[in-house]
Amino acid sequence: MFKFLFLLHRKGKWNFFISVLLLGCLFGSIPFAYNSLHSSKVALSESIHKYSRGSYDILVRHPEARSDIEQKKGIVEENYLTGGIGGISLAQYKKITDIPDVEVAAPVSVLGFFTNDSGGIKVELPSVKENTWVTSIKISNETGLPDSYKQVLDTHVVNIPLSDPPIMPNRSMGFMEEDGKKFINFTLPTNYNLLVAVDPEQEDKLTAQKMNITDRLGTEKSTKLPPSIPLLINEDSDVSMQALFEVRKSTKSEEEWKQQFRQMKDLSEVNKFLEHDLKNPPILKEKFDLSKELQPFRISRLDLDQKGNLQKTFGGINSSLDTSVYYLTDRLNYEEAGKGENYDFLLKPKDGKYRPLIKKEMAVRGGLPEERSFDYQITGTYSGKSIGNSDLDPSPLGIYSFSPVYLVLDQDGNKQNIELKKDLTPDTFLPIQASAITNLSNIELLKGETPIDAIRVRVKDIGGYDSQTEAKIKKVAKSIYELTGLHTDIVAGASKKQMHVKIPETSDFPNVGIVKEIWTTLGVAASITKSMDYVSLFIMLSLFLLTAVFAVVHTRSLLTVRRKEYSVLLGIGWTMRDLKKMLALEWGIKLVGGLSLSVLVLIFLHQSVSIAWESVLYIQFIIVIWIFASIWYQLFKINKQDVQVGVEKEWKKKHVALSSVFGLAWGNFKSQLAYTGYIVLSLAASLGTILFLLNMLFGTRKNVQTTFLGEAVNLNMFGFHLFILVALVVLILFNLFEHAAGLIGKRKNEIVILNRVGWTNRSIRKLLFIEFSLTYFLGFSISLFLGLGVFRIFYTDFPIPIYVQILCMAIFMSIFLLIGFYYLLLKINKLNKLSPYNCVKS
Repeated sequence: MFKFLFLLHRKGKWNFFISVLLLGCLFGSIPFAYNSLHSSKVALSESIHKYSRGSYDILVRHPEARSDIEQKKGIVEENYLTGGIGGISLAQYKKITDIPDVEVAAPVSVLGFFTNDSGGIKVELPSVKENTWVTSIKISNETGLPDSYKQVLDTHVVNIPLSDPPIMPNRSMGFMEEDGKKFINFTLPTNYNLLVAVDPEQEDKLTAQKMNITDRLGTEKSTKLPPSIPLLINEDSDVSMQALFEVRKSTKSEEEWKQQFRQMKDLSEVNKFLEHDLKNPPILKEKFDLSKELQPFRISRLDLDQKGNLQKTFGGINSSLDTSVYYLTDRLNYEEAGKGENYDFLLKPKDGKYRPLIKKEMAVRGGLPEERSFDYQITGTYSGKSIGNSDLDPSPLGIYSFSPVYLVLDQDGNKQNIELKKDLTPDTFLPIQASAITNLSNIELLKGETPIDAIRVRVKDIGGYDSQTEAKIKKVAKSIYELTGLHTDIVAGASKKQMHVKIPETSDFPNVGIVKEIWTTLGVAASITKSMDYVSLFIMLSLFLLTAVFAVVHTRSLLTVRRKEYSVLLGIGWTMRDLKKMLALEWGIKLVGGLSLSVLVLIFLHQSVSIAWESVLYIQFIIVIWIFASIWYQLFKINKQDVQVGVEKEWKKKHVALSSVFGLAWGNFKSQLAYTGYIVLSLAASLGTILFLLNMLFGTRKNVQTTFLGEAVNLNMFGFHLFILVALVVLILFNLFEHAAGLIGKRKNEIVILNRVGWTNRSIRKLLFIEFSLTYFLGFSISLFLGLGVFRIFYTDFPIPIYVQILCMAIFMSIFLLIGFYYLLLKINKLNKLSPYNCVKS
C-alpha cells in the first residue's frame, strides 16, 4: 500500500505538497495565534500594571467639589483644585491616616491668590550733550493666543540737553541721578500668587521630593503680632512677560521740544508729539524675557544700562505685602459638546469671565481686617516641573506643573499648534499651578473648620495595578467613605487623555477657538481590559470556526476530485475497509508532514512570541481529530452513493457551443454547487472573519487609544494582532491554490472534450476564469454580509466607513483572484503543455 501511495502521489506531487503545506499552516497558525493572544494578554496586563498606578490610588473630596461633567463622564480636568471650597476637616483627615492599609494620605488646601508688587526696573538714560534722545519702554504679556498681546506699560522718556528732569508722560515713574548719571524707575505689574497648604511629611512620600517647610508658627491668635507662615516657593512658577527697550535720536530741535513742552496742558500729550520720531528706526533695540526674573512673593530689582544690559540687583522678600486681602476663583464650568461637534467640551464663562476673582478679607485678630493678617518667611524652593507627572502617570496632582495647553483651531477655523503661556491674572482658562506651598499649621485660622479641599491616598503594599490590587484599593475607598462620608474616586487604573475644549471669547480674550488639554479619565484600565478580552474571545472563536471550515473544505475537495479514483479501486475488488486503510495511511503521512512543518515554524517564531507547547499539542490534537472525522464522514457518503465508473452528466451540443461560454459557465457553476459550495463557504468564512476582526481591532484600538494608557497598550499589542491577520491571509491563499488545483483536477476530462469539439485554449481559460470568478464573487458577497452584519450586532458605529471597507476588500479580492487565476493558468499549461508565458499571453 505504501508503494501504491508513492506511485499515486509521485504524479500529483504538487497537490500532495500543497495539502501538506495547508495542514502545516492550520497546525501552526491556530496555536501560534492562540499563543499570540496569550502574549498580548500578558503585554496588556504588564502595561496596565506598569502605567495604571501613579503617585496615589484614591482621591478624596467633599461630594459638592465634583463638577457636573466629572459626575456624568468620569473625567477630571488637571485644574480641579482651583476652586478651593474646602469641605474636609482635620478630624476627618486624621481618621483616614489611621486606616491600617493607608500608606500615604496627602491633604491639599487651596488658601487663595495673594498679590504682591513684582518690583521695578531702573533704566539709565542716554548721556545728553547736543542731541535730544527718546527712550521707549514697553512691558507686555502674551499668552500665545491670537490678539492676546497685552501692553502692560508703554511709556517714553524725552531727554533734552540742559533739561532737568527729562520729560516723562507717566507721572508714576521716578527720576534720580547718581554719579552724574540719570535714571528713571518704573514698577512692574502686580503678580497673583496661588498659595496652597500641604502636609510636608505626606507630600515627601507622595512626590519623592524633600518638602522642607520649617514650621515657624509660634504666635497665637490672641497675640499682638501676626502669625508667621513658612513658604516653599515654586521656582518654575513664571508669567509670560517681555520688556522692549528702544532708544531713538529725535529729529526735533531743542527749541521745538521746549516750545512744545510749554504748550502742553498734560504730560500725556507728549505721545502725540512723538509720533514722527517713533517711526524712525531705533539706534538701540533690546528685548528681554522677564518671566524668570519675577518670582512669587518676592520683589525683583532690575537695572538696565545705556547699552541694553539687564542685571538683577535684588530678589528679596516683599516685607510690605498686604496679606489681609486675597482672592478666590470659581472652578471652571464646562458643558458637554453636542453630537457632530469637533470638540469635546464647551467652556462656559460667568459674567464675562472664565474664572471671576472673588475678593476676600482675612480677619484674624479681634475680628477686624488687618493690613498684615500674617507674615511669611521663605524657607526654600521646589521644582514644580520635576514633580509634574508624565502622560502615562494617571494621577492628577492638581497643584504642581501641568501638561501644556495648545491652541489647535482659532476662531476663524484656521489650524494652529501654539503652546499657550500663563496670563497675568487668574481669570484665565489655563491651568494654574501653585506659586508656593506652606504647611497645615494654623490652617483653620486661615480657612475655617473644614479647610482641606482634597486628600490623595496611596494604599500600602501595592507594587502595580491588577485585579487583586484593584479589590484592595476598593476596600480602602469603602472604609474611607464609611468613616468620613466623603466622596472617593479611584484614580488607580485611570489614564490621561487629550480633550478638545472650545473657548468662547471674552473681553480679555477676544479671539480664542479650540484648545487641546490633558484630562484624567477614571476607570480606563478596567474598560481596556474588558475590550481586549472581547477581542481575544472573538478572535479565538473565529479561528476555531475557520479551522473547522477549512478542514471540511480541504477533505471534501480532495475526496470529490478523486471520487472516480476511489470508484475504480472499488470496481477492481477493493473493499471499503481497504480504501479507509489507504486514506488513513495517506492522511497520516500528510498530517505528520504538516505537524513537522508547523513545529519547525513555531520553533522559529518562538523568538518573537512566547509559546506554551502544551497548548500547541492540545490544539493540534483537536484539529487532527476533526480532520479524521471529516474524512470518515466523506467516505461514508461515498459508500452510500455507490458511485460507478464513467457516470457523467449528459452532454448536449448546445452545452459546448462556442457562443455559449457564459451560459456554460453558469450551468457548470450550478451543477458543481455541491463542490463549489464548500469553497464559497470557506471564502465567506475566512474573508468575513478578516473583515469582522479588522473592524473589531480598529474599533477597539480607536476607542482605547483615546487615552495615553490605551496608546501604550495598542503599541505593545500591535505585533500580536498583526501576526493573527497574517495567518488568516495565508490560510486564504492556500484555499485559493487548492480551489484552482481542484477545479482543474475535477474538470480534466471536460477540458479534453472541449478541445476535441473545437474550443480554443483561450475559450477554455475564459470559461474557467468565469467559473472561478463566480465562486469568489459569491464568497466575497457573503463575506461582506457576514463580516459587517455580525459586527453591527455588537457595535453601533463602524471605525472605517463602509464604502471604504468594500472598496479595500474588492481590491484585496481582485489581487487574490488574479493570483489564483495565474495559478489556474499554470495548471492548464501543464495539461496543454504550453509555456507559462504563452499561456498568459494567449
